Amino acid sequence: MMAEAGTSSGVRRMQLRPWCWLAVLLLLLLSVTACRNKRDGLVFVLSLHELVPAGEVYDSQLFYPVTVAGEDRQYLVRRFPIVDSRFFYKGEIVPDADGVHAGVRVYIDRIGLRIWEQVTGYRGGDAVAVVMDGFYVGSSPLPPRIDDQGICTIKALWVAAEAEKIVAHVESNYKILSSAPESLH
Repeated sequence: MMAEAGTSSGVRRMQLRPWCWLAVLLLLLLSVTACRNKRDGLVFVLSLHELVPAGEVYDSQLFYPVTVAGEDRQYLVRRFPIVDSRFFYKGEIVPDADGVHAGVRVYIDRIGLRIWEQVTGYRGGDAVAVVMDGFYVGSSPLPPRIDDQGICTIKALWVAAEAEKIVAHVESNYKILSSAPESLH
């Protein structure tokens, strides 16, 4: 009699297993959907990339072409950015003297600041490609030094209204992209 009871409970366990797997699969799908929805909020994502000098051709996965929005011109940049929106926790508009255009001042967190210090040790003063949402916007000088607050100013590459939109999304992009705790800035 005990053997039968053990067998029937064993059968019940086997019947529950498909339901458990289904529940695990459902939870996994929900978490993937939540992650995808979180990234859907990304807009005006900035990144600074090393430009490949004109005339140099690299057949490598380390470089890729970026285009100017609405144009056929392409620029070759290093695939992995020097710094990007995952390190920019705050932004400000920097009006240009012409009154039409504006630059963007971004505040880089401590992790991004360490990366910046390593890069500027050998690239400081060089021009970098400014890429927004995957499109080439222009180039801006890479400041040779950044103060302890991690402030970097990107020259006036946008009309003022677009710069305002970029700044309005800096913090939300940082929250979505960064895995750093808020105490890093």
